[in-house]
Amino acid sequence: MEKVFKAMGNDTRIAILDFLITGKKTVTDIVGKFKLSQPTISHHLKVLKDVGLIIEEKYKKWIYYRLNSELFYGIRKFVDKIIKKGD
Repeated sequence: MEKVFKAMGNDTRIAILDFLITGKKTVTDIVGKFKLSQPTISHHLKVLKDVGLIIEEKYKKWIYYRLNSELFYGIRKFVDKIIKKGD
């Protein structure tokens, strides 16, 4: 869980995750949204993918990225559990 939260500790990666809430996107879609270079976006996507926050799907010649909803559900349960302990 530490690696997941560390990956989410970057404003650009949080913004990419927020953008992916609306559905799967290509690197081109993400580069167009954030006006960052393709290598920079690819680096952030790799970090998010390596910790399991996003899933890569290949379709023909395109690679799409989407949120890993199962992991996000697990994170929510984890955070809810911590909050309940604090009450």
